Formats: sequence, C-alpha cells, structure tokens
Amino acid sequence: RGERLAILTNGGGFGVLATDAWLDAGGTMAVLAPETISALDRVLPPTWSHANPIDIIGDAGAERYAAALRALLTDPDVDTILALNCPTGVASSIEAAEGLLSEWGAGKRTANLVACWLTSVDGLAIRARFGLAGVPAFDSIEGAIAGCAELAEFARNQRLLSRVPALHENAGFDADHAKARTLIARSGPGWMMTADAKALIAAHGIPVVPALNAMTPEAAGRAAEEIGGAVALKIQSRSILHKSDVGGVVLDLQGATAVTAAAVSMLNRIEGVDGFTVEAMVRRPDAIELIIGASVDPVFGPVILFGQGGIGVEAIGDTTLALPPLDLELARQMIRRTRIFRLLQGYRHRPPADLDALAHALVAVSDLILEHREIVELDINPILADAAGVIAVDARVRLGDPAKRTQSAVVPYPRELETTVTLSDGMTVHLRPIRPDDSGPLRDFLQAVSPADIRARFHGGMRDFSGPLLLRLTQIDYDREMALIAFRDGDPVPLGVVRLHADPDKIDGEFAILVRSDLHRHGLGTELMRQIIALARNRGLARIVGSVLRDNARMMRLARDAGFTAEEMGGEEVTMVLHLRTPEVI
Repeated sequence: RGERLAILTNGGGFGVLATDAWLDAGGTMAVLAPETISALDRVLPPTWSHANPIDIIGDAGAERYAAALRALLTDPDVDTILALNCPTGVASSIEAAEGLLSEWGAGKRTANLVACWLTSVDGLAIRARFGLAGVPAFDSIEGAIAGCAELAEFARNQRLLSRVPALHENAGFDADHAKARTLIARSGPGWMMTADAKALIAAHGIPVVPALNAMTPEAAGRAAEEIGGAVALKIQSRSILHKSDVGGVVLDLQGATAVTAAAVSMLNRIEGVDGFTVEAMVRRPDAIELIIGASVDPVFGPVILFGQGGIGVEAIGDTTLALPPLDLELARQMIRRTRIFRLLQGYRHRPPADLDALAHALVAVSDLILEHREIVELDINPILADAAGVIAVDARVRLGDPAKRTQSAVVPYPRELETTVTLSDGMTVHLRPIRPDDSGPLRDFLQAVSPADIRARFHGGMRDFSGPLLLRLTQIDYDREMALIAFRDGDPVPLGVVRLHADPDKIDGEFAILVRSDLHRHGLGTELMRQIIALARNRGLARIVGSVLRDNARMMRLARDAGFTAEEMGGEEVTMVLHLRTPEVI
C-alpha cells in the first residue's frame, strides 16, 4: 500500500529498536494524524507515548491492542502497522494476539498488518494463529523489519510501474547521434582515446572538461597552449587501467614547457604509454566526486552503475545498479539508493547538488549505451556534482563487436520504427511506437471515437479509459508487444492505433486496429495493417490472428484484402488468420 510504517508496541525499548532498524533500512515513519492521536488518547493510559512508535505500556492486554489497532486503521497516512509484543508478567501474549486478530478480522483493512511476538512460550502456536489469519508473523525485530521493507519495496515498484512519465521529460539533453556515430566509427574496436570518449558523452549532452589528444610530448605542450591556463596531463594507454596508480596523472601544470617536460618524464618512467590527454583544470571546491558507468552483462545485457567516485571507488563500494532504459524518476531512485546521496543533499556550509542535472546525466548514459551497440564498457569517473550542475572530468569508453553484445533485458523504445507515410488520398501521417507519455493523447483519441467503433474494437461498450487500463495500453513490453500510433501535423489527437501482441513463444500474434471515426476511408486502416504485418514478418511470427465481430464488415473487408482468411467462426465473432510461415517451419 505504501512505505509509511506505524509501530504498535507494549515495550518502549523494543519500539525504539524497531524504529532505528526501520530508519536504517531507509524506511519512513508514519506521522499520526491529530484525529488518530485523539482516538488513541480515549483508549490508552495517559502515559502512552503520544507519537509513533505507539507505546501502549507493558500491561497492555487484548482490549488495548484491539482498540489501538482500531484507531490506527482509521488513519489514511498509515500504510503498514507493525505490532510488537514482548512478554511481561502482567499480561498474556496469547490473549494480546487474539485481541489484535479479533479487531483485524472485524475492522476495515486499510493498511497492512505485520506481527512480531517476542516470546518463546507458545511462540510457535501464536505465529501459527497469525498465519491462519493471513498476518505475517516474526520472532525477531530484524525479521519483522525485513518483512515490512519487502512490502514497502513492492509498493514502491508498483508505483513506479504505474507512473506516467511527463511528456518529453528527458528532452533536456538533445543527443547529437550523427556526431556520436562518427566518433565511434573513427575509433574502431578497443578503448577510445580519452578526448574522443569525452566528446562522445558530450554529444549525448553531458558537460565535460575540455580535453585534447596528443601523441607526443611536444604535441602535449602545444595542446596546453591551445587550452590556456592550468591544465592536467594524463597518459593514454590501452594496457593501463588506472592512470594515477602508475604516476600517469600530473595536475596544475602551467604552460607548454612544463607540460612537455612532464610528458617526457612519463615516457621515461611508464611502459605502455600510447599518447597523452591534456585537460583544463576544474575548480569546483564544493563538488562531490561520483561515478557513472555502464557495462554489458552476459545475461542481462547493458547495466548502468552509479555511486561515489574517485580513486577509491572499489574500496568504498558505494554503488548501485539498474537496467536501462532509464527515465528521470528511475535515475533519481538510483541516486537515492546510495550512501553518498546524504551528502548530495547538502551539509553544513555546502548547498545541495543539482540532482536534476545528475539524473539527466544518468539518463544520457542510458540512452548512449542503448543507442550505440558498439559500446561494451563506459566509465565517467570522476563526474563532479555540486549546486552548479555536473561536469565529467575523466571518461573511458571501450568499443566492441555489436553483433556479440547481449540484448537488453528491458527492450528500449524502438526509434527505428518511427516513419512518415503518405496515405492513398495524399494525407501525410507520422507513425511511431506508442510511449508511456501518450496516455493523455490516447485518452483524447478514445473519447473521439464513436460508441459503435469502440464496440467493434473492444467487443463491448467501454467508455472509461482512465487508470490502469490506460496505463496498460501505453506502457507496453516492446519485446512481445507493439502498438503504432498515428499523428498528423497540427492535430494533437491521434488518428489511429494498431497493436500486435505475441504469445510467449512468439509464434502467434494477435492484432487490433482502431481508426478515429472521422477519418474512415482515407486509407489509414490499410496502412496500419501493412505496417503491423511487416513488423510481424520481421519478428519471425508464424501467423497473425484477430477476433472480429461478425457485423464489422469494414474490418472483415480490410483483413481479407490483406490476405487473412476466416478459420474459426462461432457466436458473434470470427477469427481472421494470416499465415506468415508454413507449418513445417514452425
């Protein structure tokens, strides 16, 4: 239901221990409403805690547990109630459990209930009684808090799944895909030159420290003169992973002479130097060093990493992982899961870092590794974050064979399916895969469709397309599903939608088409059918099927013109089938 926890206990010490454990787990304590406190005042002794955790005093029996639970169940700001009981000499733990369950069984269940009865006497029998009532019961505070954390995580994930992203929320960084492709093609397999790697991430909108490649010490000196001011000199090497470990980084150099001399010294001391990078020095005294990375897992495909950066990243181990594609909210969730997030919120004299800029950088890296299958490894370390935004100081990118890269576990938005077509009557229509932010336009489209067309499409008189159904129609699994939505320039309401939903084995695909009622006989339905058949062929489906109402003559004619035949007939519906492969191939 949510993440706000109320702790009900007959022991103040146990309540404090549970509260500390919950906060350490990243949980949120429910703030009791004034009405709830008033209700508890009427049924509890004057010495109760008057706050959450709710300490109902050690002599609490069945009636007091039941009355306190009754009051908490009326509070809309309580998502889960953790009921604790420790054995005392003045009250029965068994009777306390029965009192709690009597109210739970009779009351309106507006929150989750978790029990933790810390008694060895009749403990098994008490937990079994809770289990029969459908209430999870634990014999330790640690176990109970872990259970509550599972409920909170489930609620959080469900909220993320049902969230509709803001329209164009990731449009803050417009990627220069052409420039990125040129850099990748020029570099070829292996580690990119540092300046090229930084230019690549800059092409996806991440601010970077200016850098120049230099193959010789003299070229490094000239690069320093070109950049001007204080610079950092770093070696480039395909064999050395951590440059600073071998003395391959010198900071705060001024002028060509100093840079050339430092480069010569590096060549004399370090084996395997392929060249140099000269970068402008960055003065961000309040910035925090972070890392953003990406790699390709052999099972899950691309994985995004975020956490505390710098040379101690492995030793500190404060990182978190996520599967792309990311949007801004998923990126913010990644940031919150790290310990460094507490510092990013600001402390003492340091203002909070620009978390929106940091989230945009994570989304940009997600887009980068999904857009360019040649990328098999990427590190931006450090990327500095402060109140002024973010800036990448160093970056490494390794390229490989795109054909050997594992597919993404979560199929990203298939941009390659975006197209513009001209209908038979000359109308120009833009087609693209449906996106989560299409929920508003799709609702407007469905409201513009006549009841007769709604019945023909959904085989019923549906008119309410809000809530979960609207989310289900727009948040699709691009691997097994596809929905192409049609737009026309200057018209905010979509013109039509075609869908294809494949079975788990990707043998059969079910299609459905709906065209706006005022746009019949323009050839849009024919074009949508052509597009979805081509997609099904490309994905290797054996056949396409569709249930058509017998009196839907327009759809029957469209399907037959596309090569479908009626193979099954019964009641009001006809099953139209188009075979794409012969049975022997299936």
